[in-house]
Amino acid sequence: MKKIIVAIITVAILLAAGMYVSSISVTKEYGQDTGLQHSTAAQYMDELARKPDIEVYIKLGDEISVGYFRIKPYQIIQDSRCQANANCIWAGTVVVKTHISFKGDGGQDYDIELGKDTITPHCVISLLQIEPKTKTGKETPLESYGFNFKLSPPL
Repeated sequence: MKKIIVAIITVAILLAAGMYVSSISVTKEYGQDTGLQHSTAAQYMDELARKPDIEVYIKLGDEISVGYFRIKPYQIIQDSRCQANANCIWAGTVVVKTHISFKGDGGQDYDIELGKDTITPHCVISLLQIEPKTKTGKETPLESYGFNFKLSPPL
């Protein structure tokens, strides 16, 4: 217990002095441990390059941190997926407007489409899966949308 209190006080002092000590932080969001520990942005990018398949799950309107990244999907632009109880000749797609920032840079909004890579200055992000499946005759409540994203090193 004493060690935890000393660690918390140390981190508070360093943060108050304007220093960022991410090697102390655990990158664990929604029960998923990315396994990344880093102390500089360059080290983080090197580690990301060695572990290119960082996947995260996030609900619409929520924001999560993954290393130096903050990701927030906040608007459904298009959801033209084939409903689960229908026969379709086209699978359709989903496009979600997502705010991505790196190291608190203010970030940028991206329209991320299901199954397509979106290139940002610091990573490639892909929308792998979306929940829930849509059904004919039923509107999908916005709060039920959830997304699996994959972060990869920049090209």
